[in-house]
Amino acid sequence: TVYPGDQLIVECSYNTSSRENPTFGGLSTRDEMCLVFILYYPRAPLADCRSLPALNTLTGALGIEKVYGQSFQRLVEFMTDIGGDNPSGGQSSLSNLLNSLSSETGY
Repeated sequence: TVYPGDQLIVECSYNTSSRENPTFGGLSTRDEMCLVFILYYPRAPLADCRSLPALNTLTGALGIEKVYGQSFQRLVEFMTDIGGDNPSGGQSSLSNLLNSLSSETGY
C-alpha cells in the first residue's frame, strides 16, 4: 500500500564492464537510461518526476577527486534541496550556489 506523502524511489544498476569507453546516463538515445512505468488508481495529480545522477557517481566517472572552493558543496546542497520536501523549492540554496560561483569565478 502506498499512502499520501509516500515517495517511490527507483534505482537502476548497469553492467558496462565489457565496454572500453565510459557510458554516461542522460536523456539522449546514445546515453544509458532507465525506464520505469508505474500504474496507479485512482487518478491523482503527479507532483514531481525527475532523473538526476548522483553527484559522487558523476565525479567518479569523470575522475574528479578534489574540488576547489565551496561551490561544489553549494551545488550538493542545492541538489539535495530540490530532491527533497523543501517548500521553498531550493531558492535559498540556489542563491547560495550562485553567490559562491560569482565569488569564486569573478562573474
